[in-house]
Amino acid sequence: MRSGDLDGASVTTPYKREAAAALDRWPGHAAVRGAPRPSSVNTVWLRDGHLWGTSTDGPGLAEVLSHLQPWSQQSVWILGTGGAALALAQTMLELGAQVWVTGRDSQAARALAVSVGCRSAEWGQSVTDATVVIHASRWGHGQTGVPELTTWAWLPWAQWQIEPVELVDIVYDRKGLTWFEQQAQQAGVALAAPQQPGLRPGVGLQMLLAQAALAFEAITGQHHDWRRLALPGAHTADGLTMST
Repeated sequence: MRSGDLDGASVTTPYKREAAAALDRWPGHAAVRGAPRPSSVNTVWLRDGHLWGTSTDGPGLAEVLSHLQPWSQQSVWILGTGGAALALAQTMLELGAQVWVTGRDSQAARALAVSVGCRSAEWGQSVTDATVVIHASRWGHGQTGVPELTTWAWLPWAQWQIEPVELVDIVYDRKGLTWFEQQAQQAGVALAAPQQPGLRPGVGLQMLLAQAALAFEAITGQHHDWRRLALPGAHTADGLTMST
């Protein structure tokens, strides 16, 4: 990219942190106090000889979940400590939400929380006032391997049946049940209908389209409404049809 062979690129796991460390510029860096270097980026582009970068993961998910505004009234609990979790935590904080992170590696969760200025909840500790719960671990994101169904058995499923929350799996390519669907099935919990508070299994694909449109705009300067990318194909939770 620095040689001019490429104008921009998308970056995915496990290179988001390395890409962030290579940047020359990032949105807000030239402000009076300067925005801190992002810790994780999924989009990089060349402008005036400088390598710029940002993450569109969080803004993409925020667009898909725009019905939850105002974010200042939301308490977001993120399950996971990777690059996607980091980007989502940063965006949700910027939007005014309260943010908690939890991971099987408690030290990684605490480090992530410190890096962005949010709170961490220890493994096994439920965030009882959460209104949005986002599963962003490797199991939910890529449905890698076989989830250990008993690993997260301490999640407050009984409370969620009485006080429904938004349960978001950011899986891009559905292959059978999503992680939350498997966990709920294991716990014997009935999930809400797609249009009600409850499980939103199609969010990952919508998020992919939304963040891709934002990345395209960052690189080319041309705006695209991600909703116009809806084509005959896989059905999503909100009635849109998406082409994979």
